[in-house]
Amino acid sequence: MGLMRAASRKVWLTDKFRMLHEADAANPPDADHRIQVDALNVQNQTEKVARLWQYVDDSLPNYVSVI
Repeated sequence: MGLMRAASRKVWLTDKFRMLHEADAANPPDADHRIQVDALNVQNQTEKVARLWQYVDDSLPNYVSVI
């Protein structure tokens, strides 16, 4: 029921949000780690991210980029 209701609503994508998305895609933000996922299934992707986050210092920001 929830998906049908959500699908029936208009999506309001502002020009500012669209520009931010395009800028992010054209010039991705810096990442602490990059994971090449085109040859990995969802399970393998999840395991790789979990291994990276296992040793993260919670006091520091960490960014993972999935490419």
